[in-house]
Amino acid sequence: MDLEERARLHAEAIDRAHQLREAAIAQAWDWLLGQVLRPSTGAARAGRRLTQRLQRHQSRRLETPACPS
Repeated sequence: MDLEERARLHAEAIDRAHQLREAAIAQAWDWLLGQVLRPSTGAARAGRRLTQRLQRHQSRRLETPACPS
């Protein structure tokens, strides 16, 4: 392998690395925008948790006997 071929291969490798970097950055931005633009996961999670707590509370009330007094 002569010096010119080695320099050409090195330049191609650098170009490919830049292309991969740009693709990774674009993918990261797509993911980030997907996270920002989708409905609030925190609010949805809190709503599910509240529903689960209410269901547990109601099932416990049905399971426990009423107070005799």
